[in-house]
Amino acid sequence: MRIIKNFFHNINDLIVVAIILVAAAILIYWRLDIILDYPEQVLDKQNTSTVVDDIDSTDGAVTPEKITPTEEEPEQEEEKPDVEEPAIAAGSVFKDGKLKKDTTVEIEGGSATVAANSLVESNFFEDYEQYSVAVKSFDRKPENIRAGTYSFREGTSLEKVISAITF
Repeated sequence: MRIIKNFFHNINDLIVVAIILVAAAILIYWRLDIILDYPEQVLDKQNTSTVVDDIDSTDGAVTPEKITPTEEEPEQEEEKPDVEEPAIAAGSVFKDGKLKKDTTVEIEGGSATVAANSLVESNFFEDYEQYSVAVKSFDRKPENIRAGTYSFREGTSLEKVISAITF
């Protein structure tokens, strides 16, 4: 009887440690997707503020407007105004394809639909379908929307807004 008592007394601590380790392993495995997504959420929060200036920015950075166009690009640029402004519908914050006033929008993370609804609530678009058509017209994917807070100046074009909020 004494041998059995000593055996259980000696192994009792090891059993408790094993139970704690198994419980911790189960919790980590169960929530692994959230743990792995956390660094991306931290990066998104650090890079949430973006200001898009109009063409006359003086910061010295090389922007698409400051790059010397090649021979093919002027033809494309001449076609864009005819194609983009009448064909692409936008929300009430736009007039003739440009923002009416300085505007800030906070795009929520999550699915593309949730993020696009942030734009709908800010009157950038009337619904998700209108957002999707506008993004696709600039050769981008609607699901590639970035979460964050964006500030746009008056006169910023729809194309610049879409290029700032999508990747």
